[in-house]
Amino acid sequence: MPNRNSSTSRLLHRAVLSAAALTTLTIAGCNFLGPAAYFIAGPAKTKAVYTLDPKRATVVFVDDRSNKVSRRATRMVIAQEAEKLLAGEKVVKELISTQSAALAAGQDKEKPTPISEIGRSVSAEVVIYATVDQFTLTPDGQRFAPIAQLRVKVVDAIADKRLWPEDPNGAIVRVQLAPKTADLPTNTTARFTAEDELARQAGREIAWLFFDHLPEKTYKGPSD
Repeated sequence: MPNRNSSTSRLLHRAVLSAAALTTLTIAGCNFLGPAAYFIAGPAKTKAVYTLDPKRATVVFVDDRSNKVSRRATRMVIAQEAEKLLAGEKVVKELISTQSAALAAGQDKEKPTPISEIGRSVSAEVVIYATVDQFTLTPDGQRFAPIAQLRVKVVDAIADKRLWPEDPNGAIVRVQLAPKTADLPTNTTARFTAEDELARQAGREIAWLFFDHLPEKTYKGPSD
């Protein structure tokens, strides 16, 4: 006949070992639990810096009064890339074409048209207004290291006031690409291609201010 005290002792021993193993896993197994949680939940999203009113008609307008961008077409790439992402993510219900804002701004050659007036002229209630401080493929004339810096504001075109940020100079958006080569483009086509790539990234950075998104290396485009 089995010894009841012996069986009970073995069960208690197993329970103690199981508890010890679980404690060890909890203390030393963070490296296992961390990645598991990452794969289940995915990478954390970067939060929007400012939330646009989805009910208000909005337009993106990129201004370059200092002619930092060599071609107007490249400047338009910045605005259109931001517009594309905002439209794809359905950030606002009505997004007015940035081309219409550029045309409205170009009508007055003698003096710059006020931003709120540009917005109203294209039936926009809100203007995402970006000015270009820097846009270059090389910081020193030798290395290929594309850099852009813009300042972004959100303007209420109806009330003629700045909605965001508190700083009247705008929120700084800095873009720096890491090309595969350090050699500068050797012909016009290659230079234009590089400028457009920098412009598209600048447009993405502007749009990302206004919606939650995955980190840059993970973000694949507008949500389905």
